[in-house]
Amino acid sequence: MKRLLSLTLFVTCLSTTTPGVAGIVEDIQKLFQSGDAAGAYALGQQHLLALEGDPAFDYEYGVAAIDAGHYSQGVFALERVLLQTPNDHRTRLELARGYFLLEQFDRARKEFETVLASEPPQSVAENIQRFLNIIRIQEGRYKSTASLTLDLDRGWDSNVNSAPFSPNFESPVLGPGTLAAGSTQLGDYYTEANVGTSLTIPVSPGRYIGAAFDIHHRSNDQRDLFDTDAQTLTLSLTDNVDTLQTRFAFRAQNYELDHSTYRTLGSLSVDARQTLSADTQITGFLSLASQHYPGGDVRDSHLMNAGIGVIHALPLPGKPVAFATAYIGQETPRQNNTDADVVANRAIKGLSGGIQWTLGPSTSLTATLAWQNSRYAGESPIFLARREDDFGSAGVTLKHLLDDRWSLSAELSTSTNDSNFAINKYDRDVVNMNLRYEY
Repeated sequence: MKRLLSLTLFVTCLSTTTPGVAGIVEDIQKLFQSGDAAGAYALGQQHLLALEGDPAFDYEYGVAAIDAGHYSQGVFALERVLLQTPNDHRTRLELARGYFLLEQFDRARKEFETVLASEPPQSVAENIQRFLNIIRIQEGRYKSTASLTLDLDRGWDSNVNSAPFSPNFESPVLGPGTLAAGSTQLGDYYTEANVGTSLTIPVSPGRYIGAAFDIHHRSNDQRDLFDTDAQTLTLSLTDNVDTLQTRFAFRAQNYELDHSTYRTLGSLSVDARQTLSADTQITGFLSLASQHYPGGDVRDSHLMNAGIGVIHALPLPGKPVAFATAYIGQETPRQNNTDADVVANRAIKGLSGGIQWTLGPSTSLTATLAWQNSRYAGESPIFLARREDDFGSAGVTLKHLLDDRWSLSAELSTSTNDSNFAINKYDRDVVNMNLRYEY
């Protein structure tokens, strides 16, 4: 982290140095450039009393001191340089780095932002922004932080009601049947908006509590009966111990269809992430949820899910990261009767995974695949069989960072639900553009 920042800049304003001092400065510089920061610092120490105050000496000595781990001495030396040459942004960057290593984040941010305001070369500006991002993350360990996310989507959904294409079905009890009008696949353009806020509060080293609230709205251009809204509150406790991160969370959600509550949900979950190496992490999760459907109590249920996963960086061009998860679940109806078993008593198993490529400093491409099998316990009185569904999906997302706050994404996804009940078979294609702001 000591040399995260490239210091090739456009301004060097060191004062004229006498020949004797120049020789010592050159020797310090040669040692430093050869990779011997400790030797450069030791040589500077030998001449410190005689030469401190000379900007050329103070600069080389200060940089060597910081890289040798003597942060305070290096900062003092670079501060002396800036007193004489306040427009020397090369020195200001090294001073900001020293403040950063001393974890004096407010002072580091001020110096970095001063250089950034001078419109340095693009490569320097990008490195400064990396430092500023790290500072924001590091500060979260010591003080409360808040964030805001705004999303705006515009897209096309070929099946806004997740319904079958054909209205016709065959029942061993009813014979040939036809679904009511409006119960088959309906496509439409839609606009989607999401506002999310979060607050993180440290309670001890490596442990912090979080609160997040999200408001979601989706409006279809013509099929407004299938407009959706959701309000979600999440409370969490995160614990970091060495390479293990554990998160406990409570979530409450109100989901609306056509502006009326369709489902309420409350859940408790725990997930963990263990770093095995610089390239590999393993994950695990367990969640318990309770679902209520106003006006459709037969669907009320308890849902349990548990899974494991892996994240691995591949040694290929573009630094692709692959990820995969396997999980099982069980949905159990609250009511103990045959009707509830038909719609809300099922065993679940699934797989999901994907890969993300970095196409450039600001652009990434992500491809995903998912499969889930649901086997219901109750026998349908209409089809005289137990329902079984296989749901599969695939998607690709291209994301571009416009700057450190705004991003633009394009997404294409397709999904299919294959079921032994004709009325539950459907296909769906979605394409959308997303504009996101993060603060």
